[in-house]
Amino acid sequence: MILGEFELKNLTPADFPTLHRWFQEPHVKVWWDALPTVRAVADKYGPRLLSTEETFCLVLSKGVPFAFLQYYRAASVGGGWWKDQSETTVGLDTFIGEPKYLHKGLGRAYIKAVSDWLLSCAEIKKIIADPKPENGHAISCYKAAGFVTLGEITTPDGRAMLMEKVNCQE
Repeated sequence: MILGEFELKNLTPADFPTLHRWFQEPHVKVWWDALPTVRAVADKYGPRLLSTEETFCLVLSKGVPFAFLQYYRAASVGGGWWKDQSETTVGLDTFIGEPKYLHKGLGRAYIKAVSDWLLSCAEIKKIIADPKPENGHAISCYKAAGFVTLGEITTPDGRAMLMEKVNCQE
């Protein structure tokens, strides 16, 4: 999928070593579980690659993978902890894995491109994200991409800042 200057490539088992390497980066593991081995990445993501409720991608710039992104039907995953969300809500989680791509405005740009594309789909009315409240870089990127902050919530992973972007065409 080409979205302006970015490409979304569905995650495959061949990408697990790259994802594992990214999980070891200090700027990633401070916010995400650092899966200790490629096998751990395969165990977590491999069985889910064929899911119809979740999509896992690498984000590429000029053909080079630099970020991980997952989006999912919020009401259908996580054991129902997004119980207040409708079937038209998609959750979005992402990080830039390659350190040399940090602090260049790419995060806000690809989050905007992906969220605008998702909201162009008739069956999607809202996108939610839940970065940690202390993750100012992520919150700033989501805001710059058109998300608004709704407030702090408690998730199974701990405290989070609930953010949303809605289809303004409605």
